[in-house]
Amino acid sequence: MSVRGQNKIRIEDGSSSMTDLVFLLLIFFIILSTMADQPTDVNLPDGGKPSAENKEATKVEVYADGSVKINNELAIEGDVETAIMNTITEENNAIEIYGDVKSQYKYIYSVIEIGKKNNLKVALMSN
Repeated sequence: MSVRGQNKIRIEDGSSSMTDLVFLLLIFFIILSTMADQPTDVNLPDGGKPSAENKEATKVEVYADGSVKINNELAIEGDVETAIMNTITEENNAIEIYGDVKSQYKYIYSVIEIGKKNNLKVALMSN
């Protein structure tokens, strides 16, 4: 008669729980991908004028040909800095730059440099 021990140690890798987890994740991502194709309506706020609009700021408009208007007056090409500084006061040391869509960046950058050199507050605006 052979005697076998009743307490055998069985070594198993617990792969059954791992396959269950992978299967559940697969189902989750399949459901999620079908839901992602449906468009979702988003309510966006209406645009308007900025609340912090500065009424006293100097308005500088830069056009595509490089011409500059300061407070609706055309400035001479080499005299833009002087024209801007003539409109600046202690209470009003801000300029708002409106750039034309077709203008080259170098024209707008030159006005930004004027503001930077003279310690002015510069704001880039859009129409």
